[in-house]
Amino acid sequence: MDMTFRHLEIFEAVVETGSFTKAAKKLFITQSAVSHAVHDLEEMTGGPLFDRLGKSVRITKTGELLLQEAEPILTASKALEARLHTLEKNAPIHIACNITIANFYLPARLQAFSKAFPCTSASVDVIPAATAIESLQRGKSDLALVEGTVPQEPFSSKDMGAYALKAVCAPDYPLKERQLTLPQLCKEKLLLREAGSAIRDTLDSQLYLAGCKAYPAWCSVNDSALLAAARAALGIAILPEAYVSEELKKQHLVELSIPDLVLENRMYAVWHRDKYLTKPLRALIEMCADIHQPSKKARSFAPSPSATK
Repeated sequence: MDMTFRHLEIFEAVVETGSFTKAAKKLFITQSAVSHAVHDLEEMTGGPLFDRLGKSVRITKTGELLLQEAEPILTASKALEARLHTLEKNAPIHIACNITIANFYLPARLQAFSKAFPCTSASVDVIPAATAIESLQRGKSDLALVEGTVPQEPFSSKDMGAYALKAVCAPDYPLKERQLTLPQLCKEKLLLREAGSAIRDTLDSQLYLAGCKAYPAWCSVNDSALLAAARAALGIAILPEAYVSEELKKQHLVELSIPDLVLENRMYAVWHRDKYLTKPLRALIEMCADIHQPSKKARSFAPSPSATK
């Protein structure tokens, strides 16, 4: 015979009521079921748990020892039962996010999210897109916010819009014209993100289709390093507009025109298609899908036809 939680629950009811009959009424079961449960426990403990005193019972020393062991279990169970309806709201969310989204778009969304769901914690890993998708695949992340190409099966995604890229250089960088063709661009000293990054993939794919290839003078995982190199007139950098807008306003950098180059990166919220989406996670996806609009309160989310599957 194995002891079950029901055995302890019945045992506690007998202790509290001092009667098998009253315990049965309290638990809405038969007195016979109470007697059988107590008998099972007494078989397991090897001695009586109650002294039978006519119509009432009194707990024995053995019963008191069992009660001491059982009470924390029963208390924890009752506490858990009271919290069951809040568990989904308390389930933490882990996000894998590309650096540009993390720098310029995610913080305001998480701030609004935390106000709407104060009991739901959100942690973030800032990693490359390929690593973020791998994290989803392995179940280490609940949501990936990535740039570039939308992932295919087994993922679902929601378009977050796009951010502009700018080709920039220092005013004194030696150029005859500030408008370049793609072959002319590739002959310049280029300050580029590392191969495999979303920004670099956007550039390389367009150059490839045009029969061109970039050979960067600088290659970095750090946009700030490329920005500093561009300011020092070491070459031409292609960076998110958000990184260079202030430098352009201050005329520390100038923008170049490259008519044949589409300078933008699309962003996507991505999750595994088979993953259950909690209400807070669905709300966060909805907020991120409207990332270029003013932050707004999370609302009930229902998957829409626009979600890519």
